[in-house]
Amino acid sequence: MWMIHVDFEVPGFGEFAATPEASAGGGVMLTQSSQAAMPDRGTTGLAVAMSVGDDAAYLEHDLGEAKTQLSTRVMLNPATAADGSVVIMRGLSEDNDRSFDVVFDPVTRRVHAEIGETVSLESWPLEALHWHCVELTLDLQSGEATLWVNGQSADAAADLADVASVRRVRLGAVEKQTATAGTLHLDEWVLGDAYVGPVAVQPTSIHSDDAKRWLVIYNREQADSVSWAEHYRQTHSVPYANLLGLSLSEQEIISEAAYQAMAEHVAEHLQRNGLDEVVLGILCGHGVPGAFERDADGELESVASHLARIDGDLTAVAQPLWDGEIVRPTRENLSGVRLTARIDGPTLAFSTQRVDRAAALTQQSLGDDDHTDPGHSAALWIDPHGGASPPYQPRTSALLAWLPGVARQAMRLPLETTDDQTEANPAFTSIDHDGFFWGWSQPTVPAGFFAEPAGQRVFAMQIGFEFATGGLLRDVAAESWVMRSLTAGYAATAGSLRSHTASFVPRGERFFEALSRGWSLGEAWLLASVWLRTPLCLIGDPLMRVNMPRGGWNIYRGEHDLVSTDFAEPIAKLREPQRRWPIHAAHQPRDGETATYVVRHVDEHGREEKSATHVRVRRDGDQLVVLPSQPSWPAAGGWRPQRRDDGWRINAVWPARFDQLGVTKLALERQAEGEAVQVVQEHEPAGDASRATWDQPSAGVTERFRIRVIAPGGSSEAGPWSAWLERREQPTTQLQWM
Repeated sequence: MWMIHVDFEVPGFGEFAATPEASAGGGVMLTQSSQAAMPDRGTTGLAVAMSVGDDAAYLEHDLGEAKTQLSTRVMLNPATAADGSVVIMRGLSEDNDRSFDVVFDPVTRRVHAEIGETVSLESWPLEALHWHCVELTLDLQSGEATLWVNGQSADAAADLADVASVRRVRLGAVEKQTATAGTLHLDEWVLGDAYVGPVAVQPTSIHSDDAKRWLVIYNREQADSVSWAEHYRQTHSVPYANLLGLSLSEQEIISEAAYQAMAEHVAEHLQRNGLDEVVLGILCGHGVPGAFERDADGELESVASHLARIDGDLTAVAQPLWDGEIVRPTRENLSGVRLTARIDGPTLAFSTQRVDRAAALTQQSLGDDDHTDPGHSAALWIDPHGGASPPYQPRTSALLAWLPGVARQAMRLPLETTDDQTEANPAFTSIDHDGFFWGWSQPTVPAGFFAEPAGQRVFAMQIGFEFATGGLLRDVAAESWVMRSLTAGYAATAGSLRSHTASFVPRGERFFEALSRGWSLGEAWLLASVWLRTPLCLIGDPLMRVNMPRGGWNIYRGEHDLVSTDFAEPIAKLREPQRRWPIHAAHQPRDGETATYVVRHVDEHGREEKSATHVRVRRDGDQLVVLPSQPSWPAAGGWRPQRRDDGWRINAVWPARFDQLGVTKLALERQAEGEAVQVVQEHEPAGDASRATWDQPSAGVTERFRIRVIAPGGSSEAGPWSAWLERREQPTTQLQWM
């Protein structure tokens, strides 16, 4: 087998202009240009500029000998070509006879292959993608020829006769009609003795978060479906080889036979174009049928979900990673199944919004917004008690066990759960400031369920095996959980098209665990699924990543001092950017009492650092007063300053910088025996300091010292007195800061 990649970037090639004998009416010019390059490769392409007239211009490649088996492939961008038609490829025999022409007609947007004098092959109108793969394969020994467009057979002939073998092949504007004008872009010209196929682009990751590992299906019979495909391709840089346009029904529900035919086309495309072992996921785009009706019982099945394994069978298949330690999907451990998802809606705008919303969330970090309720703008709402009935119990228990565990440290989102155990089936009536919703056994959506203010709505799902929660996607007024979630602004959702067994219910703890590890939405949904090829379907962009807030702060509650703090479980978990936390009523001190709140940093891996800062708060009636932070030393009564020849050295050390602890002033107070307390000196410490040292001469009487700390608002608190000291020294005072 031989193959030649004809590179346009050859030494000395700059422009190929029309000959001087060209008619005065116009001409053709070939130019190397990065503007004409297909984005999948980034090489220089060939710009073919055509003026009105009869001229032609082309590149020619000599095969060295006459060939009876030949395939010639090129990537074509119609660009601004208009009117007439143009021969973009031509094969010539050793005697300079025409063997074939490949012709593009800008008016009909069709590609023709004229072989010999009698055989004509014709494609469908090229859809409005920027680039198309055009290929002609000839086997003059068997008399067969096929015209391929974008990796699919557009037309074929099996009765070739008296066609001359091919010695030279030309590319460009080999011949054109007089009226043909505008510009064509050509790239990636390949000659071989067998089918070449679309331009292969190798993935850069073994995981399905790489767009090169997804096949994106669109309906070439719908202009909006084509527009959506081009939008999705540009958003994620999907290779053109990974776009599969099929001639499909415009109905959302198709027959079982229509589904099987569609599945066969998908399988053939993957196998024929070398994608079978590359593609890990299949996405059904806007305008692609979403459901098929089974012949046996009339039940609806998800088209996308059933593409997880294409073997003609319709029964569910076990997800190979459903049990044991959670691992990231790869081709090696998926055992031949694939991730699947669907994006569709009532309008093109609706479906592109799903893509744009997912892209925006991928760039954000949850909780980074301007909501007035910090920490609750991307809350995780979970209704676990609705799943307390026996069929749901294993899933419920696993999710509830995961939430407070170590893994939760890596997903620092506010958690909202139903906790009313007095009802038989408690459930939320509305949610707000929401990022995620995971509900159980609620067939209908309560009025006003998705309330304002909305959070950074990422993913919502209602789980029920006794009823359908998905429904169809092309009726904007539909009241299903799926459509209500999408219209409320969620980027993604999931649902079922019919009732199903309880074993199909996904595992929430695996879903959130995968997201918290930074894996894609498609991977998280696969790992949550116990079975594939079911009526359940992921609706949304599977390439979306959710930047969970990982690092942050744990807050613990003590009583009057650090010793009383219980570090078993934090009372609040703040995200990394947060520096303010409204103290909830349940954790506030009683009137006249003081509470200590200890703050420990948590790194991006969920590991809590043992160093800590703390805040002390006192309640005075209806007011909470933040007290300035006392030093770590001295922290008990009866302490003694360091003895010096001329008096006393008093050291004080704080657990953090003064500007982090809200300390604006320090005062050293002295009391001589039998006298009133007096301030020796008051100073504003440097914000980046965390300790102070006083050198205090003895006044020759029995005396003691303490340190008063003053907060920005003027509140102050004195620390413990030192022991009584006796010393006679000179009366001078100095204050040093370090």
